[in-house]
Amino acid sequence: MNNFHKNLKKLVSFILFFTLLISTSAHAGFFDSIFGKKSEIIIDTFDDETNGDPNVDTTSKITPVGEFLDLSNLNIEYPKRINIEESLFSNLSGEPVATGFGYSRNDDNVPINVLRYEEKYGNLGGIFISNPGSNEKKVYLTFDCGYEGGYTWQILDTLKEKNVRAIFFITGHYARDTEYIVQRMIEDGHIVGNHTWSHIDCPRSTLNEVQSNVFKVHDFVKNKYNYDMKLFRYPYGNFSEQTLKLLNMQGYKQIFWSFGYKDWDTENQPAEGTAKFEIVTSACPGMIYLLHAESKTNATILGDCIDAIREKGFVFGDTIDFLK
Repeated sequence: MNNFHKNLKKLVSFILFFTLLISTSAHAGFFDSIFGKKSEIIIDTFDDETNGDPNVDTTSKITPVGEFLDLSNLNIEYPKRINIEESLFSNLSGEPVATGFGYSRNDDNVPINVLRYEEKYGNLGGIFISNPGSNEKKVYLTFDCGYEGGYTWQILDTLKEKNVRAIFFITGHYARDTEYIVQRMIEDGHIVGNHTWSHIDCPRSTLNEVQSNVFKVHDFVKNKYNYDMKLFRYPYGNFSEQTLKLLNMQGYKQIFWSFGYKDWDTENQPAEGTAKFEIVTSACPGMIYLLHAESKTNATILGDCIDAIREKGFVFGDTIDFLK
């Protein structure tokens, strides 16, 4: 009987010891090393709103469109004026260059001239396509706002509904005259970019005139909306090597586009079906769409275009990418 109690006591002690060993060693991989098998943990990266669809961009889920976007954690270096010394630009051309790419495309549907522009002017600060050479099926939406045509609010509603963050390039007149819309752009978490104060033709202006016109908007927006601009777009798409270097030195990222079409003429708007076809079929990896916010056609078809582009397997990249 004594032996039975002794053996029972040893068994209980062994069980307690073995239990303690499991609790303290499992996380250190003890049993994996014994049995030669690693545990596998599978994490579903899609939330309920995506329904597991890998074509839904989840980056903007961090701060959904429609909510204020706090950029303080990105450590962005914002533009500052510099003293213009002519000698810094003497080896660069001041001749105007127009942005126009034609219809020739490569096997990835990327306009060939977009890649040529990127290769020639990218080192001076021009961005014509995102992540050139990548096959990542990501596109970006940008809008130019020279004046308000009455459709931007509808565009903002659609972007909120579809959870797509855009860049709105505004002139100084737009910033001054449409406060309620600019304020909503900021409150909805979109990026607001600089389009000069008075929509000047930059390469046909002096470098001092360009700097003055750009920073007039910059300072106005900072003072009125407490918002710092980082991105710039040239009116008419016209630039020169000298203006590229000037704005690059001052800390502005100069965003061009990979797609644009004649949507700015409010008296001669493109047909909705034709416009949708052109926008959707032009999608390519890294595409930067330029649309004009004064276009009734754009406002009407925007939601359908977003859906159709996503159906083609593309995601809408978070425009925060251009600030980094």
